[in-house]
Amino acid sequence: MRITVLTAIAFFVAAWLADDSAAQPYPSKPVRFITPSSPGGSDDFHARLVGQKLAEILGQQFIVDNRPGAGGLIGQTAVMNAAPDGYTILLTGRSLTAAPFLNANVTFDPVKSFAHTAQLVTYQFVLVVHPSVGVKTVSDFIAAARAKPGKISYAVAQGGLMPYIAAVLFRASTKIDMLEVPYKTAGQIYGDLLSGQVHAYFAPLAPSLPHINSGKLRPLGSTGTARSPVLPDVPTIAEAAVPGYEAASWLFIAAPARTPRSVIDALNSASVRILAMPDVRERLLAVGSEPAPSSPEELTRRVAAATEQFGRVAKELGIKPQ
Repeated sequence: MRITVLTAIAFFVAAWLADDSAAQPYPSKPVRFITPSSPGGSDDFHARLVGQKLAEILGQQFIVDNRPGAGGLIGQTAVMNAAPDGYTILLTGRSLTAAPFLNANVTFDPVKSFAHTAQLVTYQFVLVVHPSVGVKTVSDFIAAARAKPGKISYAVAQGGLMPYIAAVLFRASTKIDMLEVPYKTAGQIYGDLLSGQVHAYFAPLAPSLPHINSGKLRPLGSTGTARSPVLPDVPTIAEAAVPGYEAASWLFIAAPARTPRSVIDALNSASVRILAMPDVRERLLAVGSEPAPSSPEELTRRVAAATEQFGRVAKELGIKPQ
């Protein structure tokens, strides 16, 4: 009888402690905010800006943890394998949806392995060329590539990131044959691009603007569905010559699959508040990022559609995971 009573008491205490833990508001301790990029880059900038504001709103530290390497795979896999409790989250983007089709070491499903929590921003790239290429429009560029198959070169860094994906989607949409030139870093790309050793690049807006403004690079078209507010005089590639083309990126917060809905809602609600802050909007727009909050459901649909799209393009172009 004594054993039964003690067992019952122990069970009651354990249940009480579990209920008390579950009742604690989120977050009740610091959150690790993993970004699969190096310090000082664009993704790191967004993670630190948003992480600071999340800490102010939710009352706990959001510690940015840079995990660069393997085209984002190291950081993405770390979050997929983390406990689904909201204390390890990921800053990621559209490149996540292409990962299984490009990297043979990917063990996750972009749709099923993550809880898509809060979209933050969209941002575009711009197709730039060295002036020596002698083209002024997207149509001119396509015509030049068709006239000299495999002769027009374009730069890519860290295959699998968005400049690479933008180029792959462009090739699929236009059916042109270009020479891909891989680089280890974006810095190396700009060195060769500015000297004319490589002809074209789907460049991030912020680092390319000084070279565009100085006339050292010529912008032909941006990759979004509407013109970028940073380059309002530059048409989108879709309006210029390739209807339906779109290769804007978006950054969002993801958590491990099976993260509680209460955690997802807390992060989403805080993110919506952050993106409405005037100082945050000003800092984002200054680097070419446009605030773009959405519900978790909308974000999940977007991730699923982009994954399906790149899978179709990879099959069409014969792209195999490496």
